[in-house]
Amino acid sequence: MFKELAVIIFNTNKEVVFSNEKMAAALGYSQEEILHLHHKTFCFDEYIYSENYQNFWDSLLILKKSFQDKIFRKRENGEQIILESVYFPVLNNQNSI
Repeated sequence: MFKELAVIIFNTNKEVVFSNEKMAAALGYSQEEILHLHHKTFCFDEYIYSENYQNFWDSLLILKKSFQDKIFRKRENGEQIILESVYFPVLNNQNSI
């Protein structure tokens, strides 16, 4: 599943509930290691403590808006990686997350 794409899925608590091998490896983890890590684990402090970070999650979780852009993320060893990213909320039949 998702052999061509690097895929990671977060729950509403911002914790990893799924990652394929390609995404885990890109971030420097195994699939087992990456499970349950918080989204902040992959971000640099200046972003985590910015208003943009809170706005990003509010947009996804409250406004249910998708996001697409190049993003800077932190690998397990602290190095920066640039990803072309798409985030979108997964909605049920009642348009709830």
